[in-house]
Amino acid sequence: MRTINKIIFLGLLTLILPLSVMGQFERKVSLYASIGASGFSKNQANVSSNEANVLVGYKAAPTIGLAAFYALDGHLSVGGSLRFLWATKSEYRIYANTIGADIKYNIIPISKKVSPYLFFEANLGFNSLKQANYVTTGNYSNPSGAGSNDTATVTQQHITYQAVNVKWVPAFGMFFGGGIDIKVKETLNFFVQAGYNTTYLKEGNNLLKKSFQPNTNLSYLNIAVGVKLNLFQKKTFY
Repeated sequence: MRTINKIIFLGLLTLILPLSVMGQFERKVSLYASIGASGFSKNQANVSSNEANVLVGYKAAPTIGLAAFYALDGHLSVGGSLRFLWATKSEYRIYANTIGADIKYNIIPISKKVSPYLFFEANLGFNSLKQANYVTTGNYSNPSGAGSNDTATVTQQHITYQAVNVKWVPAFGMFFGGGIDIKVKETLNFFVQAGYNTTYLKEGNNLLKKSFQPNTNLSYLNIAVGVKLNLFQKKTFY
């Protein structure tokens, strides 16, 4: 009899434990995938050096994002993310890949049909910058030794920039913004969001400074759309 009771107990335990685990994760784990575009500020008009403008002036750049979140309650979620960006401009190409720790707050509960949210991310970026070999021309005046009353001859100069390829430069940054979750069904949401990212490449990075002298950090505005998959939707018996 005791043997039968033990078998029944173990059978019930085997059945209840998976249900309990499922109950812990029900509607709490979500996977995100997004595509978007990132825009950069223009080159600074008062800066003539290309090296100083190396982190601005890029064309709109395609961006891919992946993330996973765990909902602590109906409003607050925490998780991690990956983001991949590549951008080009004349003679330059940049690749910016980030891994981030994220916090997301839905102003209206996640379970509602439409739920606006805010997010903040602290991230570590790995950035690669490629410069092609090219030549620019410009004019200079007032040669050395010419006084204020002298007539200076304007002369054309040629500046040659050697090809440079700097790879996987690490730098910390942050990404913040907001968006809207739109529920399609219990397991599927669409979302649209906008955020601003700054990666602190200007200071404290000897590898980048060795080749360039950026006077700004790497900053861009990102707009993305994507899907959110809600996992562990099976109902429990309690």
